[in-house]
Amino acid sequence: MVDSGGGIAYLIAGKADLLVNHLPGVLASSAKGAQLKIVSLLIEEPLQGLIYRAHLPIHKPGDLSPYTLGYCIGGPDTTFLEFLLQQGDIIPKMRKNVSVDLVSALGTGRVDYIYGGYWNIEPFQLLSLGIETKTIKLKELNVPSYYELMVIANRNTKEGSPHFIEAFQRAMQKSIHFCQSYPEEAFLAYLKQNLDKSEKTISWEREAWKCTYPLLAKSQYIDIEI
Repeated sequence: MVDSGGGIAYLIAGKADLLVNHLPGVLASSAKGAQLKIVSLLIEEPLQGLIYRAHLPIHKPGDLSPYTLGYCIGGPDTTFLEFLLQQGDIIPKMRKNVSVDLVSALGTGRVDYIYGGYWNIEPFQLLSLGIETKTIKLKELNVPSYYELMVIANRNTKEGSPHFIEAFQRAMQKSIHFCQSYPEEAFLAYLKQNLDKSEKTISWEREAWKCTYPLLAKSQYIDIEI
């Protein structure tokens, strides 16, 4: 299961065995008492940022202040977004919670920049619609690096056991090695499981994949314990 905002609750309730999530969400849940275990790594660096229309005269993060921000956050807590805006000295003219409609909101001009998307995905989809974008990445806002995508489990379960984790990590790294060694074959394998995609979607997703596969974890070494 991939987290759509409330995924950790499903995991804790036993409605999912494994979950793809990011480190900040896992640490926040752990601080509230959730017994979670990091099983495996997918992508080690942050993929989020502020994605804006390329024609805007942006030279530093604060230049986004006169424009409208659209955001998508899993849940009502906007603490991290507030932190990012503060770090960049950004005071948006207006804020709109556009939920999962980030691409449409930016594409139709309802907002000028977005938060909640990934710089390896949404810019390519937007470009397929004729909209060029640029991204202010989190590191440009002085945010420490963190694990963006990782697999987690409940600690006291089979999936959280050392034996399962060791086997899962071997399989994960073998899969990542294949993807990085044979990226086109890996993409074609993905398409075989998703036969309903249009040629236009396939085209931009292929470009997004070219950006993504080099970012996959180089090893399964996890330097944090929860």
